[in-house]
Amino acid sequence: MFSFRKATLRGAVAMVALAGTVSPVSGAEGVVAAPMTEFDIPASSLGAAIARLGRQAGVMVTVDPALVRNLRTEGLRGRYSVADALDRLLAGSDRQARIDGTGGFIIAARGDVASATPETDTEIVVIGTPESRYVSRTPQAGSRIEKDILDTPRSVDAIPEQVLRDQHIRELSEIYRYSVNVVNNDGYGGTREDYIIRGFRRRDDVYRDGVRLKTNSIVDPSTVASVEILKGPTSDIGQMTPGGLVNIITKKPQLQDYRRIELNTGNQGERQAYADITGGFAGDRFAYRLTGSYENGHTFRNDSKTKRSFANGSLSWFGDSGATANLTYEHGDDDRPMDRGFITLPVSGGLREVPSLPRAQRLDAPFARRDSRYDLASADLAIPVAPDWQMEAKLLSNTENTDEVHTEVRSVASNGTLVRRVEGNDDRDLETRFGRLQMRGQGALGLPYKLVAGVEYRRQTESWINYVGANQSFGTAFNPQSEKLVNDGASPVQRTQRSVKQEDWGPYVQADIQLAEPLTLTLGARREAYKGNFANQVIVGSGGRTAFSYPTSYKFTKSGALAYKPEESWTLYANYSDTFQPQNFYENSSQVFPAQEGRMYEAGAKKALFDNRLLLTAAYFDIKQSNLVEVSNGVPFLSGGQTSRGVEMAVIGSPMRGLNVRAGVGHADAEVVSRDAATDGKLPTNVPRWNANAYVSYEIKDEDSPLRGLGLGLGAVYVSRRYGDIQHSFSIGDYLVADATAWYYLPLGTGRQVRLTGGVKNLWDERYYTASGGTYRIAVGAPRTVFAGLAAEF
Repeated sequence: MFSFRKATLRGAVAMVALAGTVSPVSGAEGVVAAPMTEFDIPASSLGAAIARLGRQAGVMVTVDPALVRNLRTEGLRGRYSVADALDRLLAGSDRQARIDGTGGFIIAARGDVASATPETDTEIVVIGTPESRYVSRTPQAGSRIEKDILDTPRSVDAIPEQVLRDQHIRELSEIYRYSVNVVNNDGYGGTREDYIIRGFRRRDDVYRDGVRLKTNSIVDPSTVASVEILKGPTSDIGQMTPGGLVNIITKKPQLQDYRRIELNTGNQGERQAYADITGGFAGDRFAYRLTGSYENGHTFRNDSKTKRSFANGSLSWFGDSGATANLTYEHGDDDRPMDRGFITLPVSGGLREVPSLPRAQRLDAPFARRDSRYDLASADLAIPVAPDWQMEAKLLSNTENTDEVHTEVRSVASNGTLVRRVEGNDDRDLETRFGRLQMRGQGALGLPYKLVAGVEYRRQTESWINYVGANQSFGTAFNPQSEKLVNDGASPVQRTQRSVKQEDWGPYVQADIQLAEPLTLTLGARREAYKGNFANQVIVGSGGRTAFSYPTSYKFTKSGALAYKPEESWTLYANYSDTFQPQNFYENSSQVFPAQEGRMYEAGAKKALFDNRLLLTAAYFDIKQSNLVEVSNGVPFLSGGQTSRGVEMAVIGSPMRGLNVRAGVGHADAEVVSRDAATDGKLPTNVPRWNANAYVSYEIKDEDSPLRGLGLGLGAVYVSRRYGDIQHSFSIGDYLVADATAWYYLPLGTGRQVRLTGGVKNLWDERYYTASGGTYRIAVGAPRTVFAGLAAEF
C-alpha cells in the first residue's frame, strides 16, 4: 500500500511569478510566438532535466515522480522556446506537457489532461495559485502500486496542501471533517489525533508516509504536503481498524528553488510564523528542504495558552541510474491545555444532558496541560536492479517524551457539587522503530502484471509513571471555582510504574494482473506475527506488581479487488478485505483476549468529467468487526462487536480554470453487536448516521482583469445527531458549521508575490460539540473565529 517516492518535483508544488513569458506546448494547441531561452541541460534522469529546464527558463514545471521514475534523457543544448524544449526532453517517453492554467507546465502521461490549456497567443505572467496545487490524484494510501485514484479499486480521499492553506487549517481535525463519513473524536482532551472513519474509531495511531505511529501528540499542519484517507481496510497492511486510516504525507525536497514565509493571527489567540525553503544544488544531484513553524498563542477556552514549535530538515540525492535516497530529521515540541471540556448532568428517567455553559469556561484546573516532545529520523532508498524492477528500503526511528497533568470530574453530588481529582503521567517515553524492504516491478507471465512484495518490522515500547490524587469536592458546573484545585501529584493517593512493549513483523505482497484490456484484478496478502507484554508496578498505594504477555501469534490477511473500465473515464470496482488488531489496553489484567477481526465488502463507481479535471465517486460498503473489548470498573471483558453499512458520494476537482470543488455526502448505518440487550443494535458512541461537506473556491485568472489573483473560498460541514455513550443516555446533537476565506495575490517583481488572506470560521457562531469522551468529557466546538495571514513566495 505504501512506498517510497522520488522527491523530484513532488506533485503539488507552489508557484512563483515567471521570469519571462511562455506559450502553450507545440503539438498540444499549435505553435505560437514565444520567447527563446538558451538551454544547457546535460544527459541525466528525466526528473532532474525537467527541474533544470524550469530553473533556466524561470518557469514552474510540475510532475508526479511516478511519471518519470527510471526515465532518462540525452539532454538539450541550444536556443529554444520553453514549449519546444519540453517537447524535445520528453520525446520518446510517452509523456507530454500542458499549460497548468497559470502559465506553468504540468507533465502528464500522453493522452491524459492534467488541466485546461488556455486559449492564448499573448504573454502570460503568473500571479496567484497554480491549478496543479489542487491536484492529488496518485495517493500512497489505497495501493502499494502507484496509480491514479480513478484506477484505484477502493475509496481513497486525498486532500492536497493547498486546500489546507485556503481553509487556514490550524489543526488537522479541521480538515478530516471535509472527507465523507469521517468525523472527529474526543482526542484525549484535545491532545491527540482522533477520528472515526465509516463508524469505526482508530485506536491510537496515525500513519506518516506509510508508517504506523502511535503518538501522544498532535500533527503540526506545517509539515503536511497532503492528507490521505483510506476508507476501509486493505489486507497487505496487516494490523488496522476496519474503518480505514489517515496517512500524512510530509513535504519533500524539490529541485526547483522555492521560498515561503508566512505569518498568521486570529481573534481566538492564533499567533504563528512559518517558513519553507527548498531547492537543488550540485548540478541537481541533490535537493534540500528546510521547514519550520513557531506558535505562541491560545484558544477560545480559559487558561488555554498553546505553545508549539516544529523544525524539519531533509536531503535527497538523485543518481544517474535512477537511484534515489532521502534523509529526514524532524523535531517537535507541543505544549497545550489538557482540556476535558464540559460534563453532563442527570435529568429525569435516567437520562443526562449537557448544561448550557459559556464556551470558554473550563471545569478543569489551569495547570492541566500536556507537553510532548519528539525526535524523528527516517531514511529512504530506491535502487533500480533491472529495467522494470527496483528495490526500495525505509528505516524510521521516532522517540517521544510526554508529561501531562489533567483534572477528571469523578461525579456530581445531589446538590450539584463537583467531585474532581488530579491525575497525570510523568516521563512517558515512547519509542517506535520501523523497517521495510521491498521489490517493485512489472512483467508478463501469460498476463501483464505489476507487483510489490516485501517485509516490514515494527517495535514499539512505552514506559511511564501514572499517579492519581485525592478527591476534591467543591464548586458546581455553573461555578466550578477551578482555580482552587490543588495539584497533589507530588503526594498522590496512588503512583504506579507502567511499561508496554509490542512487536510485529511479516511479509506481504500486492499484485495488479491485467485479465483483459478493461479488467484488472488486484490481490493482496500478508502474514503478520505479533507479540507484546505489559507490566504494572505499584509504587505508592495498595497493590504489588502485575505483568502478563501476549505470546507470539500469527494472522494471515487477504484482499481482492476487480476494476472494470468500460471506457477511459469510467471505473467500476468491487473489493473484499479482511483485517485484524491485537487487543491494546493498558489495564491490570492477566487475561489475553483474541485479536479483533474485521472484514469489508465494497462496491463503487468512479467517473472523470471535464477532460479528467473533475472526479465523481460513489461507493457502498459493508463492514463487520468482532472481539471488541470494553472495560468496566477497571476490568476488561469481551463485549461483542460492531457492524457498519452505508453509502457515500463525492465530487472533487477543477471543472474550469480557477474553480475548485470538494463536496460529498455519506450515510453509515452502524450498530453495536453486544451480549447486553440494553446496548445491542444501538448506534456507537460519537457516530452520526449522516454527514455532508462542501468546499468551493474560485480565483480570478483572467490576465486582463485588475482583480487577477483575488480568490474566495466557502465551506460547510454537516454532522447529524450523535450519542455521547453506548447506553444513549445523552445526545451531543447535530451541527452545521460554515467557513469563508478570501485572498489576494500581489506581484512583487520577477519571481515574487505576496498573498494576503483573511476569513471567518463558524460564520454564524454555531454552538456545537465535536465529540464525547464519556459522561464527564464533552469536547466543545470553537465559536466564530476571525483570522488573517500574510505570506511571501519567492
